[in-house]
Amino acid sequence: MQPNDNTVDETGLQLLGEAGIGKLADIQVTKDDIVTIAVARREQELLAQRSELEEELVRLRKRHTETETQLEESIEAQAETLRTNYTDAVTTLQACGFKNVKLDLEHSWEETKSGAKISVVVSISCRQNRNDDSDCDGSISSSQTLKLDIDGSKHLKALADLATSTEVAEKTLLTVRRDLGQLSSLERQAKAQVALQLLHNSKVGKQLLAMMEKPNKLLTIKKA
Repeated sequence: MQPNDNTVDETGLQLLGEAGIGKLADIQVTKDDIVTIAVARREQELLAQRSELEEELVRLRKRHTETETQLEESIEAQAETLRTNYTDAVTTLQACGFKNVKLDLEHSWEETKSGAKISVVVSISCRQNRNDDSDCDGSISSSQTLKLDIDGSKHLKALADLATSTEVAEKTLLTVRRDLGQLSSLERQAKAQVALQLLHNSKVGKQLLAMMEKPNKLLTIKKA
Protein backbone atom coordinates (compact mmCIF):
# COMPACT_ATOMS: atom_id res chain seq x y z
CA MET A 1 0.00 0.00 0.00
CA GLN A 2 1.36 3.41 -0.96
CA PRO A 3 1.55 6.12 1.72
CA ASN A 4 -0.99 8.89 1.36
CA ASP A 5 0.01 12.44 0.45
CA ASN A 6 -0.28 13.69 3.98
CA THR A 7 2.26 11.11 5.20
CA VAL A 8 4.64 11.91 2.36
CA ASP A 9 4.42 15.65 3.02
CA GLU A 10 5.10 15.44 6.76
CA THR A 11 8.22 17.36 7.77
CA GLY A 12 11.02 15.97 9.87
CA LEU A 13 9.86 18.00 12.83
CA GLN A 14 6.33 16.56 12.65
CA LEU A 15 7.72 13.02 12.42
CA LEU A 16 9.81 13.67 15.50
CA GLY A 17 6.80 14.73 17.51
CA GLU A 18 4.87 11.61 16.57
CA ALA A 19 7.67 9.01 16.73
CA GLY A 20 9.07 9.66 20.20
CA ILE A 21 12.59 9.09 21.51
CA GLY A 22 12.39 5.28 21.63
CA LYS A 23 11.37 4.80 18.02
CA LEU A 24 13.97 7.27 16.81
CA ALA A 25 16.61 5.35 18.74
CA ASP A 26 15.60 2.15 16.92
CA ILE A 27 16.51 3.74 13.59
CA GLN A 28 19.48 5.63 15.07
CA VAL A 29 18.14 9.10 14.29
CA THR A 30 18.20 11.87 16.88
CA LYS A 31 16.20 15.04 17.09
CA ASP A 32 19.25 16.98 15.93
CA ASP A 33 19.48 14.75 12.84
CA ILE A 34 15.87 15.55 11.96
CA VAL A 35 16.49 19.27 12.34
CA THR A 36 19.65 19.02 10.25
CA ILE A 37 17.73 17.29 7.45
CA ALA A 38 15.01 19.93 7.51
CA VAL A 39 17.52 22.80 7.45
CA ALA A 40 19.56 21.13 4.69
CA ARG A 41 16.45 20.81 2.53
CA ARG A 42 15.66 24.46 3.10
CA GLU A 43 19.23 25.38 2.18
CA GLN A 44 18.99 23.43 -1.09
CA GLU A 45 15.73 25.18 -1.93
CA LEU A 46 17.29 28.58 -1.30
CA LEU A 47 20.44 27.76 -3.30
CA ALA A 48 18.35 26.61 -6.26
CA GLN A 49 16.21 29.74 -6.02
CA ARG A 50 19.29 31.95 -5.85
CA SER A 51 20.77 30.30 -8.94
CA GLU A 52 17.52 30.72 -10.89
CA LEU A 53 17.22 34.38 -9.91
CA GLU A 54 20.82 35.15 -10.84
CA GLU A 55 20.32 33.54 -14.27
CA GLU A 56 17.04 35.41 -14.72
CA LEU A 57 18.73 38.73 -13.91
CA VAL A 58 21.40 38.05 -16.53
CA ARG A 59 18.67 37.42 -19.12
CA LEU A 60 16.68 40.49 -18.09
CA ARG A 61 19.70 42.81 -18.22
CA LYS A 62 20.72 41.45 -21.63
CA ARG A 63 17.21 42.00 -22.97
CA HIS A 64 17.19 45.50 -21.47
CA THR A 65 20.41 46.39 -23.30
CA GLU A 66 19.08 44.95 -26.57
CA THR A 67 15.79 46.82 -26.22
CA GLU A 68 17.61 50.09 -25.50
CA THR A 69 19.54 49.64 -28.74
CA GLN A 70 16.33 48.92 -30.64
CA LEU A 71 14.71 52.03 -29.19
CA GLU A 72 17.67 54.24 -30.15
CA GLU A 73 17.66 52.83 -33.67
CA SER A 74 13.91 53.38 -33.98
CA ILE A 75 14.21 57.00 -32.79
CA GLU A 76 17.11 57.68 -35.17
CA ALA A 77 15.13 56.23 -38.09
CA GLN A 78 12.14 58.41 -37.21
CA ALA A 79 14.32 61.52 -37.02
CA GLU A 80 15.91 60.69 -40.38
CA THR A 81 12.48 60.81 -42.05
CA LEU A 82 12.73 64.62 -41.82
CA ARG A 83 15.73 64.65 -44.18
CA THR A 84 13.51 64.43 -47.27
CA ASN A 85 11.72 67.62 -46.21
CA TYR A 86 14.89 69.60 -46.96
CA THR A 87 15.87 68.03 -50.28
CA ASP A 88 14.44 70.94 -52.27
CA ALA A 89 16.33 73.49 -50.14
CA VAL A 90 19.63 71.69 -50.76
CA THR A 91 18.94 71.48 -54.50
CA THR A 92 18.10 75.19 -54.67
CA LEU A 93 21.28 76.23 -52.88
CA GLN A 94 23.38 74.09 -55.19
CA ALA A 95 21.65 75.63 -58.22
CA CYS A 96 22.51 79.09 -56.88
CA GLY A 97 26.22 78.25 -56.97
CA PHE A 98 26.79 77.14 -53.39
CA LYS A 99 29.32 74.36 -52.93
CA ASN A 100 29.74 71.74 -50.22
CA VAL A 101 26.12 71.95 -49.18
CA LYS A 102 25.69 69.70 -46.16
CA LEU A 103 22.52 68.63 -44.44
CA ASP A 104 22.94 67.43 -40.85
CA LEU A 105 20.38 66.12 -38.38
CA GLU A 106 20.87 65.89 -34.63
CA HIS A 107 18.26 64.41 -32.34
CA SER A 108 17.54 63.83 -28.68
CA TRP A 109 14.55 62.42 -26.85
CA GLU A 110 12.89 62.42 -23.45
CA GLU A 111 10.04 60.59 -21.80
CA THR A 112 6.77 62.39 -21.20
CA LYS A 113 3.55 61.51 -19.42
CA SER A 114 2.07 60.34 -22.70
CA GLY A 115 5.16 58.46 -23.90
CA ALA A 116 8.15 60.31 -25.33
CA LYS A 117 9.03 63.18 -27.65
CA ILE A 118 11.90 63.55 -30.08
CA SER A 119 13.63 66.89 -30.64
CA VAL A 120 15.37 67.22 -34.00
CA VAL A 121 17.70 70.02 -35.12
CA VAL A 122 18.23 70.23 -38.89
CA SER A 123 21.22 72.24 -40.10
CA ILE A 124 22.21 73.20 -43.65
CA SER A 125 25.72 74.57 -44.14
CA CYS A 126 27.11 75.74 -47.46
CA ARG A 127 29.81 77.79 -49.17
CA GLN A 128 29.53 79.96 -52.24
CA ASN A 129 31.57 79.23 -55.35
CA ARG A 130 35.22 80.11 -54.81
CA ASN A 131 35.13 82.10 -58.09
CA ASP A 132 32.78 84.61 -56.47
CA ASP A 133 34.40 87.62 -54.90
CA SER A 134 32.08 87.44 -51.89
CA ASP A 135 33.23 83.90 -51.03
CA CYS A 136 30.93 83.79 -48.00
CA ASP A 137 30.06 80.79 -45.87
CA GLY A 138 26.76 80.33 -44.09
CA SER A 139 24.34 77.95 -42.38
CA ILE A 140 20.70 77.76 -41.43
CA SER A 141 19.00 75.52 -38.87
CA SER A 142 15.52 74.47 -37.91
CA SER A 143 14.12 72.66 -34.87
CA GLN A 144 11.20 70.24 -34.86
CA THR A 145 9.52 68.03 -32.29
CA LEU A 146 8.14 64.59 -33.13
CA LYS A 147 5.91 62.28 -31.15
CA LEU A 148 7.37 58.82 -30.69
CA ASP A 149 5.87 56.45 -33.24
CA ILE A 150 4.32 53.01 -32.67
CA ASP A 151 7.57 51.05 -32.93
CA GLY A 152 9.37 53.40 -30.56
CA SER A 153 6.47 53.30 -28.10
CA LYS A 154 6.55 49.50 -28.16
CA HIS A 155 10.24 49.47 -27.27
CA LEU A 156 9.74 52.10 -24.58
CA LYS A 157 7.02 50.03 -22.91
CA ALA A 158 9.18 46.92 -23.13
CA LEU A 159 11.96 48.79 -21.31
CA ALA A 160 9.57 49.80 -18.54
CA ASP A 161 8.34 46.21 -18.15
CA LEU A 162 11.90 44.89 -18.06
CA ALA A 163 12.86 47.46 -15.44
CA THR A 164 9.95 46.36 -13.25
CA SER A 165 10.79 42.66 -13.65
CA THR A 166 14.44 43.36 -12.86
CA GLU A 167 13.54 45.27 -9.70
CA VAL A 168 11.31 42.44 -8.47
CA ALA A 169 13.99 39.82 -9.19
CA GLU A 170 16.66 41.89 -7.43
CA LYS A 171 14.51 42.31 -4.31
CA THR A 172 13.68 38.60 -4.26
CA LEU A 173 17.36 37.73 -4.63
CA LEU A 174 18.24 39.96 -1.69
CA THR A 175 15.64 38.13 0.42
CA VAL A 176 16.99 34.72 -0.61
CA ARG A 177 20.57 35.77 0.19
CA ARG A 178 19.43 37.09 3.57
CA ASP A 179 17.65 33.81 4.34
CA LEU A 180 20.77 31.85 3.38
CA GLY A 181 22.78 33.96 5.78
CA GLN A 182 20.31 33.20 8.58
CA LEU A 183 20.29 29.40 8.25
CA SER A 184 22.36 28.92 11.41
CA SER A 185 19.83 30.99 13.33
CA LEU A 186 17.01 28.98 11.75
CA GLU A 187 18.66 25.74 12.85
CA ARG A 188 18.98 26.95 16.45
CA GLN A 189 15.34 28.00 16.49
CA ALA A 190 14.24 24.66 15.04
CA LYS A 191 16.21 22.71 17.65
CA ALA A 192 14.70 24.88 20.36
CA GLN A 193 11.20 24.21 18.99
CA VAL A 194 11.82 20.46 18.98
CA ALA A 195 13.13 20.57 22.54
CA LEU A 196 10.07 22.53 23.64
CA GLN A 197 7.75 19.95 22.09
CA LEU A 198 9.54 17.14 23.89
CA LEU A 199 9.58 18.98 27.23
CA HIS A 200 5.85 19.62 27.02
CA ASN A 201 5.30 15.84 26.85
CA SER A 202 6.65 15.13 30.35
CA LYS A 203 6.03 16.35 33.89
CA VAL A 204 9.71 17.00 34.51
CA GLY A 205 9.94 18.83 31.21
CA LYS A 206 7.07 21.10 32.13
CA GLN A 207 8.74 21.88 35.46
CA LEU A 208 11.94 22.78 33.64
CA LEU A 209 10.00 25.04 31.29
CA ALA A 210 8.43 26.75 34.29
CA MET A 211 11.92 27.43 35.68
CA MET A 212 13.00 28.89 32.34
CA GLU A 213 10.10 31.33 32.37
CA LYS A 214 11.53 32.94 35.50
CA PRO A 215 14.02 35.66 34.42
CA ASN A 216 17.69 34.65 34.74
CA LYS A 217 16.92 31.65 36.99
CA LEU A 218 18.31 28.95 34.69
CA LEU A 219 21.27 30.91 33.33
CA THR A 220 22.41 32.61 36.53
CA ILE A 221 25.87 31.58 37.75
CA LYS A 222 25.95 31.09 41.51
CA LYS A 223 28.76 32.90 43.30
CA ALA A 224 31.04 30.81 45.54
